[in-house]
Amino acid sequence: MVDELIKLRNALEHKFEKPPKYSRCLEYAEMVWYLLKSTDYYARQVSNGAYYVDINNDHYTFGYRGTPNNNWKNGVDGFLPSKMVSKEPKKNTLK
Repeated sequence: MVDELIKLRNALEHKFEKPPKYSRCLEYAEMVWYLLKSTDYYARQVSNGAYYVDINNDHYTFGYRGTPNNNWKNGVDGFLPSKMVSKEPKKNTLK
């Protein structure tokens, strides 16, 4: 659906094609509403910088998000196997 929306947007904005029928637009609007609603929690999160979360017994998600304190500079996200994450400081590792 997201790919469809991107193609539709490009067709409307760059090729000046006619929009889809009203009923199809309602379907797109409903899909966008659900997408926004499902990501609303994440959009409201303001981190203090670096974070990691144990997503299951095998992997952690980690990252660094922009904050109001650093003018929302770009961040990074990723996944690590649990064996690569330690809650205790270790020599020659990233903090």
